[in-house]
Amino acid sequence: MSDISTSPSPSGTADSPTAQWLVDRITFYDQVEAAAISLDAPLTELGLDSIYAMTLCGDIEDTYGLEIDPTFLAEFATLRELAAGLDARLSS
Repeated sequence: MSDISTSPSPSGTADSPTAQWLVDRITFYDQVEAAAISLDAPLTELGLDSIYAMTLCGDIEDTYGLEIDPTFLAEFATLRELAAGLDARLSS
């Protein structure tokens, strides 16, 4: 896997607290270094199988108070897109 992206996207998602929180959760689940996670890697390459997806949904609900169905995660191809989607849900 490539290094985590440090350059912000046009919307600043790479620097968002939500993106960092997601990276922290992925490192916890997979027990990998944050530097090994790319925000632009496909979610499937990050080890987000169905069990981790359910766990991540629960963590999102607990942390952000959002009701998230696991199909929500399927709407996004990368961690960066997922962070932007969560940011959009949080701001609405």
